[in-house]
Amino acid sequence: MSVNWDEIINAGIKKLDWEDSCEVVNEWTSLLNEDSGTSADYYFALGMFSYRQKRYMEAIKQYTKAIDCDSRYYQAYFYRGTCHCESERYQQGIKDYAKTIEIKPDFADAYRYRGFIRQGLGDLAGAIADFTEVVQLEPNRVDTYYHRGATYSYLGDYKSAVADFSKTIDFGATAARHYNRGVIYYLTKEYALAIADLNRAIELEPRFISAYFNLGNAYYQIYELEQAHNSYQQAVRLKLELDPQDEHAYYARGICALNHQRSAEGIEYLRQATFICREVNNLALNLKIASIMKNLA
Repeated sequence: MSVNWDEIINAGIKKLDWEDSCEVVNEWTSLLNEDSGTSADYYFALGMFSYRQKRYMEAIKQYTKAIDCDSRYYQAYFYRGTCHCESERYQQGIKDYAKTIEIKPDFADAYRYRGFIRQGLGDLAGAIADFTEVVQLEPNRVDTYYHRGATYSYLGDYKSAVADFSKTIDFGATAARHYNRGVIYYLTKEYALAIADLNRAIELEPRFISAYFNLGNAYYQIYELEQAHNSYQQAVRLKLELDPQDEHAYYARGICALNHQRSAEGIEYLRQATFICREVNNLALNLKIASIMKNLA
């Protein structure tokens, strides 16, 4: 008898309440008794069911049984690795991803997921190596260029970051993609290019608050103070529309006013920010404002 475990697992996953889950497991057990030659598939199917229910430790047990039945079952290594990572057992997860790659070197998701974990653990060079493997295996996945570009930026390799963020734009212009590249241009002090990208981001998403803030910063660096002021004001207006009690918005407005030599207005905004900071227990910003006010006295 040949069992199509893909069909069985897909049917079982649709039954997520406990009684139906028990029913499906009983069905699988019955099929296992009839087809003992697919025991690795059976345990993998059980693992997938537990994985979809986010019962990761139970899934790990089932994937391990599948591996015991078939030591080259790369899917079981991959999903076991993912369950380890979901359970914050990152080194075990990395080992399972490495085993997946050893068995199936062209399995792109193993590189991708290991890249995410390495990035989170601070192994940025390792993450870049993994994302580069994904790019070679699946060159049309735009998200991989973004993740590699972000990792390059964490390393301070802004030239490579710009190349990857430019590649994401080649797949299609979005506000986020232009914003990402614009921020890198700002960091490399290429302010004209930063302004162009940030303005494009705002064209595509007119309520992009962070783009307005960073656009203001870029204009400020080239002494276009009026345009900087307008960008900051627009950012603050949008932020206050979303949350009129946002201490950061009042802080930004106060700093903007002080930069334009409007001391009384700036001090008033900073006082409002201080009042909100006390209400929401934002000690860090409150201390920062206190230091600014002390220097103004």
